[in-house]
Amino acid sequence: MQDSRAISTADYLIQYEIGKLRSRSLRWLRFAPALEAKFERDTCKERSHRLWLEGLIAIIVLNLCLLADYLLVKDRMLISIVQQTEIVTPIALFVNYLMRLNLQAWAREGAVAAGMTIICFINLYVEGGRTAATATFGLMSVLITLLFVNVVMRLRFPYAAVTTVLMTAGGFIYACYSHGLRVSEQIIGASMMCLGSAITLTAAHSLERQERLSYLLFMNGEMQTAELHRLSNIDRLTELPNRRAFDERFEVLWAQGARENTQLSIILIDVDHFKVVNDVFGHLYGDEVLRNVASLLPQALRAQVDLAARYGGEEFVVLLPDTNQKMAIGVAERIRQLVERAGTPVSGYDGEQILKVTVSCGVSTCVPDVLLHPEKLLKQADRALYKAKESGRNRVEFRPCDLQEAAGEPTPSRKTSAMRRLSRLRETNRLR
Repeated sequence: MQDSRAISTADYLIQYEIGKLRSRSLRWLRFAPALEAKFERDTCKERSHRLWLEGLIAIIVLNLCLLADYLLVKDRMLISIVQQTEIVTPIALFVNYLMRLNLQAWAREGAVAAGMTIICFINLYVEGGRTAATATFGLMSVLITLLFVNVVMRLRFPYAAVTTVLMTAGGFIYACYSHGLRVSEQIIGASMMCLGSAITLTAAHSLERQERLSYLLFMNGEMQTAELHRLSNIDRLTELPNRRAFDERFEVLWAQGARENTQLSIILIDVDHFKVVNDVFGHLYGDEVLRNVASLLPQALRAQVDLAARYGGEEFVVLLPDTNQKMAIGVAERIRQLVERAGTPVSGYDGEQILKVTVSCGVSTCVPDVLLHPEKLLKQADRALYKAKESGRNRVEFRPCDLQEAAGEPTPSRKTSAMRRLSRLRETNRLR
């Protein structure tokens, strides 16, 4: 029940955040604290690797462009090439190295933002602005840097916003003090740069919004799949795990016991005279009896690793990993006593109450073997349960599971099983 409530709360939070991101209003891109922390945990490794890879490619391309600039453009001064290579490249490599350290979000995003801002200012300083060409190149470098930061690397929006404001302010000052541009050209250059900055910042917001929305939709799908799996493994009447969940858990615990050479115990539980209860009090009352017994089973278990499930009809089953014979019998006895002390659920039947609800338990224990099927252990517990019912009911019986002996035993024929069921039916009719 607690898991179900936790899933419902998380699902509500995810749906709420999805609704916010899908709205057309401009919102600050940040989830609720718990969801934001999970988002960062789930995406930090992949994001750090992407930033490192894209940064490395950018460094290589930058240096190749500088080399081509020097070789192909003869009026380019060697000193500016050296300045950009010796100053910009070490800063870029240092920031790129930090991405390999899987830093916290503020350190990762802040390092990229600070590094790119410094590189942008260095480029403006190196270009100078003494001629129209160098002034134009300077403004272009601001736009290219912003395009790289906001669209390629996709900094988280708060860092992208601060970086964009700083670079745009630096470019605006650069345009105003460029001696190579006339006043009209300075105004046009500055306004075009501001427009480009606004466009790249809008793109950064849109890209991060889409990334967060995709993450939430993925989480929502995962939660729906988990919830469907949970519902498919729950018995609707008793709210205990059903036969399917038991079979899956049984196989896992059998393999674990075989791997670790630990004992596995099983308890089969049958509600005594359940057919009589149904016939006298009705099926709705019989359902109430099953719910009552099911609510008592978890109280007798030792830990979360133990499993109580509805096996079918009026039968329940308990799996006890790493449990020896004595401990398993103790758990079964606690179950029997709990049901006996709980009494009979109140019914609307006016006649005299002729039967008290009790259960019989069959217990078996073994050390699993991967070469044998888990059904061998279940079969021994079923035989112990049959002995408990033959011996008067409301009792616990144990039958050891010798896997070597069980492996050599033939599977009971359908005729034998049918005769056993017929014998139980006759005894039930006699009690009525």
